[in-house]
Amino acid sequence: YAWSLDGIQWQQHPDNPLATLSGNTGPVIKDGDIYKMRFAAGPMIKYATSEDGLNWSVYPDPVLTLGEEGDWDADIPVFAPECVIKQEDTYMLWYDGSQGTFPNATIQFGLATSEDGIHWTKYNDPNTTEPPFANSDPVITVGKSNSWDALHLKGICVVTGDLGYEMWYSGLGALRLL
Repeated sequence: YAWSLDGIQWQQHPDNPLATLSGNTGPVIKDGDIYKMRFAAGPMIKYATSEDGLNWSVYPDPVLTLGEEGDWDADIPVFAPECVIKQEDTYMLWYDGSQGTFPNATIQFGLATSEDGIHWTKYNDPNTTEPPFANSDPVITVGKSNSWDALHLKGICVVTGDLGYEMWYSGLGALRLL
């Protein structure tokens, strides 16, 4: 945990780390008086809440799990929450999903929505009914061969603006040996 008055100079909390969660911490949002965090824990995304941002209670069950075998988001090592926002009464969670094994895994971005922040529905385009997109679909896919984002996508930041949603992210292209 760290805080800043200007977004440039940061002060770290002296008791870091504040929580010992199993997995990689993900985005935290403040919803009313409660801080809410989703975090990666192996083949699942879990959920924790805090009244003060320092002491966390973990929900006992996973809130989002890997896709079924053969799906675009069925494999480990990448299944992690990247960004969460709340629009009116709907939570939107963008996450990393992967197919294949490292270092050749294809990592793309999925979207899940929820009314309560616990029970999520993955985006599923009704026009795609064949694997790997039979059960859900990514919302951003890797680029064409030899492009800057041909292999992996990572690091989503989504904000809302006058024109709708805006997303920034990074990618990894084809590896080239010199």
